[in-house]
Amino acid sequence: MTTQVLGLDGAPTWADAEELDRFEASVARFATGEYDAEAFRRLRIWHGVYGQRQDDLYMIRVKLPGGALGAAGIEALADVAERYSQGWGHITTRQNVELHYIALEDVVPALRRLAAGGLTSRESGGDTVRNVTACALAGVCTDEAFDVTAAAEALARHFLRNPIAQSLARKFKIAVSGCVTDCAHAVIQDVGVVAVEHEGSPGFRVLIGGGLGTDPRLAEPLEPLTEVRDLIVTVEALLRVWDRENVDRTKRVRVRVRNLVERLGLDIVREKVFAERDRLRSSATYRDEPPHRLLPPRLPQPAGRPAEAADDGADDGADDGADDGQVPQSLSRWTARCVVRQKEPDRRAVYATAPLGHVTVAQWRALAEATRRLGVTWRTTIRQNLVARDVSDGDVPRLHALLTEAGLGACGERSAANVVSCPGTDTCNRALTASRGLASATVDALVVEGVSDLGLTINISGCPNSCAHQQLADVGLSGQVRRVGEVEAPGYRILIGGGTDANGANLGRYVAKVLARKAPQTVAALLQRYRSERRAGEDFRAWASRIGQTELASWLTGIGGEGDGQIAPELLTDWGSARPFALALGRSECGA
Repeated sequence: MTTQVLGLDGAPTWADAEELDRFEASVARFATGEYDAEAFRRLRIWHGVYGQRQDDLYMIRVKLPGGALGAAGIEALADVAERYSQGWGHITTRQNVELHYIALEDVVPALRRLAAGGLTSRESGGDTVRNVTACALAGVCTDEAFDVTAAAEALARHFLRNPIAQSLARKFKIAVSGCVTDCAHAVIQDVGVVAVEHEGSPGFRVLIGGGLGTDPRLAEPLEPLTEVRDLIVTVEALLRVWDRENVDRTKRVRVRVRNLVERLGLDIVREKVFAERDRLRSSATYRDEPPHRLLPPRLPQPAGRPAEAADDGADDGADDGADDGQVPQSLSRWTARCVVRQKEPDRRAVYATAPLGHVTVAQWRALAEATRRLGVTWRTTIRQNLVARDVSDGDVPRLHALLTEAGLGACGERSAANVVSCPGTDTCNRALTASRGLASATVDALVVEGVSDLGLTINISGCPNSCAHQQLADVGLSGQVRRVGEVEAPGYRILIGGGTDANGANLGRYVAKVLARKAPQTVAALLQRYRSERRAGEDFRAWASRIGQTELASWLTGIGGEGDGQIAPELLTDWGSARPFALALGRSECGA
C-alpha cells in the first residue's frame, strides 16, 4: 500500500512518500558500501536519477505527463535548481525537465522537494513506460478532434508503478496527439495515439512500432479505429505481447516494438495483440478505465480571470515609445508569433521560448508568478519551450511584460532560431559531440546572416540516438566522429526535409557531412539559399524536394567539406573547447 504525497497547492500528485523513504534508505546503504554498485545503479535509474560525465554528480529527470505544470510544480523546480543543482532546468523533447549536477547526498532532498510540488521522477528512466507525452495545446487547439489530456493522464497513471511495467524488455514510449497534424510526434513512438472522429463519435487511431535512432521507422496503424473504452486495454495488450516475445534480452538494440513488428510482421503482431486484449477483457482481475474518464469534461470553465473583467493593458511593458492607445510594435510582433487563439472566445495560448530548453531559477519563479497572478496553466513542449493556456485577452500584454523581463519572450516555437538540442557532451556519457555548443553557435550565425526568423525547425543531437528528434526537423544534425587524415574531429550528418503535418510524416534525408566548426555557417548558407530561391508559399520541405537531394548534397559538401589543403587546427576542436578533440565515452544510462 503506497502513500501519495499531497502537492502544495492541493493538486493531484504523481509522487509517493513511502517510495521516497525506501529510496533514501537505499542511498544511505550505497553511501556506506552496503549496497552493490550495479544494483544501486539500476535502482536509481528506475527512479529517474542518472549518472553524468562528471564523477559523483547526477541528473534527475522529472516526469511531466503531457508536459503539465502548475504553480506548485514550477516553484519546486525553481527550488531544486537553486538549492541542489546549478541554477537551471532543461526541458527535453519528451516534455520532461532535467536537473543536472546534483550531488548524491542532495538527491533525496531534491526528490522530496519535487514531491511536495506534486512531481515525481519515478520511471523516467529504466526499462519502464517513460513519460507519456501529448500535444501542448491539447484541450485548447481549434483543430483537434477532441481534448486528449484525460487520455494521456489516464495512460500515465495506469502504467506508473504498475507491476507489469517495472522490468520490461526495454524502455516503452507513448505519445498522444489531438489531430492528424500530430504535434506530439505519435508516429515515432512505440505506441502513438491520435484522436479521431468517426461517424460523429470520438475514438483513437493507435499507431505501433515507430522510432528514430540509427534505424528510424514510422509507426503503422494497429487497426482502423480503437474505441475510447478500449484504449488502455489495447496499449496494455501490446505492451504484454511485446515484452513476452522478447525472451532474449541481451540484444538490447533489437528489442523495441519496431523490432518486433519487423521480425514477426505487422499482421501477426496484430493477431497477438487482439488475442491478448480479449484475454484481458475477460479476466476477472482486470479493471478497465471507464470511457468517460478518457474524454474531456463537458463545457470546461476556462481558468484565469474573465476577459471582460480585465483592462486592456495595451501599454503594459511598453518601452519603445508607442503612442497612447496604440499597441507597441514589440508587443505586436511578439503576439503575431507567440500567441495562438483558443477554442474559447477571448482566450489565448501563449508560447514562452526557453533558449536551448534552459530555464533559470529566476525564470521558473517568473513563470510561477504569472501562474498565480493571471490564473494560467503551463505545459512544456516537445520543442523544449513552454506554453501558457487560458490567457485572457486583457492579460496578454501583462504576460508579455513578465516573459520579456524574464528573458523568455524572444522568438516563436517554430522559428529557425528556436534550435532544439540535447545536452551533448556537457553531461551525457554517450554523446560524441558538443551539440549544445553547436546549437548556440548556429543561432548566432543565423542572426548574423539575417535568417533567424524563417519559419522552419532545426534539431541537433550529439550522437545518432535522436534525443533531439533530428530526423523530424526541416534541418537535422546528428553528431558523429569524423576522420580527418590521421586524426579524429567532431562532425555531423546533415538531414533535411523531416517533419509532421496534416499530410503525414517525413523522415529527414541524409545529404552531407560537415565538421562541427563548419556546421553553423553551412546551416546559415542553406537557409539563405532557401530564402532566395523559394517560391510564393513554398515551405522548406517543398523547396528541398524541388531542388533535389543530389544537388543539395553536392552543394553542401562544397561548403562544409574539409577541402584538399591543410586543415586548420581550430577545425579539430569542438564548440566550447580549445583543446583538440578526443572521443570520451562513458557507460550509457539513457537507454538503460
